[in-house]
Amino acid sequence: MIDLALISSPTSSPLAASAAEFASTPPLGLAYLAAVLRKNRYEVQIVDMNLRCCTPKYLRRFLAIKRPRMVGISTLTESYPNAVRIAKIVKEFCREISVVVGGPHVTFMVEQVLNHNCFDFVICREGELTLLELANYQLRGEGHLEEILGLCWRSRDGIHRAPPRPLIEGLDNYPLPARDLLPMEKYHNAGALITGRGCPGRCIFCSAGAMSGGRYRKRSPQNVLSELHVLRQMKVRSLIFVDDSLTANLERLDRILFMMEQEGIGLPWVCESRVDIEDPAFFERMARAGCTNVQLGVESGSQRVLSKLAKGTNLDQVLAAVEGASRAGIGPMCSFMIGLPEDTMETAMQTIQFAEELQRDYYAQVGISIATPFPGTPMFRKARRLGLTIKEKDYELYNLHTPVMETKHLSIEQIRNLHFESVERLRRTARPGMWSLFPPPPDLSRSEVYDFQQYLY
Repeated sequence: MIDLALISSPTSSPLAASAAEFASTPPLGLAYLAAVLRKNRYEVQIVDMNLRCCTPKYLRRFLAIKRPRMVGISTLTESYPNAVRIAKIVKEFCREISVVVGGPHVTFMVEQVLNHNCFDFVICREGELTLLELANYQLRGEGHLEEILGLCWRSRDGIHRAPPRPLIEGLDNYPLPARDLLPMEKYHNAGALITGRGCPGRCIFCSAGAMSGGRYRKRSPQNVLSELHVLRQMKVRSLIFVDDSLTANLERLDRILFMMEQEGIGLPWVCESRVDIEDPAFFERMARAGCTNVQLGVESGSQRVLSKLAKGTNLDQVLAAVEGASRAGIGPMCSFMIGLPEDTMETAMQTIQFAEELQRDYYAQVGISIATPFPGTPMFRKARRLGLTIKEKDYELYNLHTPVMETKHLSIEQIRNLHFESVERLRRTARPGMWSLFPPPPDLSRSEVYDFQQYLY
């Protein structure tokens, strides 16, 4: 018997599952939770059901063998229906197991979540301290339920919400992720790490700002370097910094890069950056330290549409960032969206054309997704004010390639057609060697390679 099992809920989308074959990363959030629990003498195991080996049959065998006293499930919006299915499997195995769920989706949909009898608790925002205190209460009889900040629960007399928990400060004081609890050899991007939490932006389409209160909390360069040494010892072949914007503080990043060079980390790496990076020439510094690619959130090729996203960026900054990265020898990866609140047929075509230009002129890898109103975002909370009509409540469809809302200018069908056209035009005009953002469709007949049934429960 173990104390806790932490489970990562998988997507039901075959396209997303296929993409995971090319870009899978370990679930660092669960690994951080496990590290804190283990430090407090709890026996913990992690089950990442995004891995093809972790099927529902595997989960049932795991429960029968390990017999956890508590189960925690991490989920996003798209994977939430599978989180419900996982929780039902747990409760079918043993009704007495406490099931707690966390993640950005459930943080903003507490009442809907707790209407499912398979969930006992919801943890809002960051989970380390809340889950630890809940484990102390449930498994050791310590403390009082009403005093656990950030926790929501259901009882016979309704749904209860404790006051919100302040965001965690002093990130250096927390243990590194418990990667030893994960099958690291199964991840394409095994060298993933995060040097800070949150995002300083408040973009209307992104829940990161709502989750973090528009703040970016940073680990010290020394603390980051200690984790880099751990990853080197694990013999990872490359690094991926999964911060929402690694370049938010260039002085701190410069210190990290200097220490990486001094300590001979010597691994290629990729990261995300906002296009309004303070000094685009800094990309040359990043390239010298091993950066090979940077992902840039462009969003739209129309300045009118861009100005309504509360992102605070402009097309001149986009060009400066893409050009700066390209000149430094860093491959820019640019993400766009179609179906944003102010999009029209004309602005959507401007986005496609701008994406083609970046692909042609700067050898940028470009991806265009469909704007999606995730819970917690202004596009979800203020949909009517923004002229949006959310047509679909099946969260499995909130996968960035299925339209689930109409705008005041574009119907569901028009958004779908524009997205199809964007993918086809970008695939057709991509230069040799740029296929990676547009991999060939999976061969569904080869079940040993793409067995998507396991994702559908």
